[in-house]
Amino acid sequence: MSFRVDSREALKQLKIPEKPKKPLTPYVKFVIESRSDIIKQNPNIKPTEIIKKCAEHWRTVSSELKEKYANAYKSECEVYNKKILNFNASLTTEQREAIKSAADEKKEDKKKRKLRKVSKWFLLLL
Repeated sequence: MSFRVDSREALKQLKIPEKPKKPLTPYVKFVIESRSDIIKQNPNIKPTEIIKKCAEHWRTVSSELKEKYANAYKSECEVYNKKILNFNASLTTEQREAIKSAADEKKEDKKKRKLRKVSKWFLLLL
């Protein structure tokens, strides 16, 4: 993990409940469901080829099936929105600040990693 130890420890000490997860998009759900069928039909296929076949199959699937996935996604989004509202309402200001500082530290660490990566490539070019 790239967070600093102090922010991770602060989050643990505050006993923040687990944040609800966003629902999967219709396409991602379709890929998860159709992936196993494609693997059964082609046991030695590469993972990249599996995704290509799933994408090709998604393009040719009927609009009724796509609409079914979209409706399920909309209903899951409504449930998620209710859960996230309850989650945010249950947080104290101290917990909110701890989450915000942890997110800020994570962004800062990501910037540092990217800068380090770019500087390595720059040094290799010299």
